[in-house]
Amino acid sequence: LGFNRIGALRDLAWVRYSGGQLKRARTAVNYALQANHKSAYAHNLSGLLYLLSGDLASAEREAKAALEWAPKYPWPRRTLARVALARSKWDEGIRHAKAALRLGPNEKELQQALSNALALKRAAIPSKRDKRSLARRRLHALRLWLRFDLYKRADRTLEMLRGTPHFDAACWAVLISQDVHMPATLLRKAVNGAEPSKGW
Repeated sequence: LGFNRIGALRDLAWVRYSGGQLKRARTAVNYALQANHKSAYAHNLSGLLYLLSGDLASAEREAKAALEWAPKYPWPRRTLARVALARSKWDEGIRHAKAALRLGPNEKELQQALSNALALKRAAIPSKRDKRSLARRRLHALRLWLRFDLYKRADRTLEMLRGTPHFDAACWAVLISQDVHMPATLLRKAVNGAEPSKGW
């Protein structure tokens, strides 16, 4: 394939991913990688697709492959940060987020990724000055999981909040932050758990 067609496949994969068409995105990114196995962009996008499916090992492998071909490309570092955070490896996640920001210091998404990674660690390992209840910290963590598109962790945290005074707020947090990548099962759980009288 010519360079233009390879680029078109790569761009198509991103369009499919952005539109929530994950199966079609996977097909397109596989074609892009077959056409050019050195494409850091395609490897990282493949990693993001694995991340959404919960396959952390494959997401990590693809992000590292992206870095092998493009060591100064910041976005695979963010992918690795998300993988580490999904595994509750807070310091590793923060290191990757900082490395991504060093490579792309003007990228707002990378600035936000580092801020969210630091906040997740604080929610998981509070300081002595943190007076929030466990449920309150879990509610905060839920919002952060959603920002990272780590929906399995978000789902697990939502279940931990069931039966607490913060469950309704957690359900609304899911509903308000929903995007094209959110699993229907998580969305239905939030719809069923939210109290309409406390919505908008």
